[in-house]
Amino acid sequence: MEVILSTTPGILFPGGNPEMTTLKGGGGAHAGHSENGHVHVEASNDHDMAAMLTMAERMHWGASVVVGPIFVFLGLIGNIFAIIVWNRRGMRSSTGRYLTALAIADSGVLIWFFLVDSLKMFAPEVAQSIFCNEKRANVGIFIILATCFIINLPHFWSYQADFDRPAGSNTSAIVMSEFQKGEGAINYEFWVHCIFLVLLPWFTIFILNLLIIGKISRTNKKMIDKKTAESADKSRRSENQITRLLLIVTFTFLFLIGFQCITQCFFMLMPDGFDKNIISEAFAAAKLGIIVNSSINFLLYCMSGRRFRQEFSS
Repeated sequence: MEVILSTTPGILFPGGNPEMTTLKGGGGAHAGHSENGHVHVEASNDHDMAAMLTMAERMHWGASVVVGPIFVFLGLIGNIFAIIVWNRRGMRSSTGRYLTALAIADSGVLIWFFLVDSLKMFAPEVAQSIFCNEKRANVGIFIILATCFIINLPHFWSYQADFDRPAGSNTSAIVMSEFQKGEGAINYEFWVHCIFLVLLPWFTIFILNLLIIGKISRTNKKMIDKKTAESADKSRRSENQITRLLLIVTFTFLFLIGFQCITQCFFMLMPDGFDKNIISEAFAAAKLGIIVNSSINFLLYCMSGRRFRQEFSS
């Protein structure tokens, strides 16, 4: 039996250098390092193999093999329901299109467009009719997907097949490329991925959320101080409900991705004076934030959106 564990961010968590731990049952038990930095542990049975794993390694394995797939499975079911509800005749709108795209791709970049769409709710009706329509939403979704693909092109050259591997070797058949080992990959991961794609959007979304909360508070105060027509009051309440739903989705994203980003930075740098096992254990849990964020949107819609619950139950 052979089990391969990844203790650093891989396909689901780009940005780290892979350090593989290979466990192979049978033939005694020993541990050692190969030339390419891989760690090999051979155990005579499953019990011995499990005992050799550190707590951090078990947490990484559990997060990647057990907990992660559960969230993926449940999240897919929830996203399917979300797509069905948001595309019903009574729920069709530009915001609904964005949420449908989120359920399909669960791209964090879409949060930016959600906030822009929410801000436009407070603009004049003429501006809303110009900017908030399904055609522009479709164009925005296409631009997002194309941009994400282009920006991530360097990841296609991060790994390569190891054709020089000796026959019967326990080492991985996939190794880091020369590009991934060089300074160019480090600069790309730090400046493009960490700074431009994570931290900059994170702080931008956080500030825009605060602005939206302030706008909602002022609008609600005006509604209390000024008597309005019943139809206008109902429309405003509906808009505020959608805006609050989007705020809950984005603040959930900010918390999960922020925690994952911080722990990943500590995991990659491993600064002196910190317990490496604690950092590794924290990252094993935090890296699930990407999967969790992509899996719980349907629950957030049900908990915070009365109109969404009504459409779903009908």
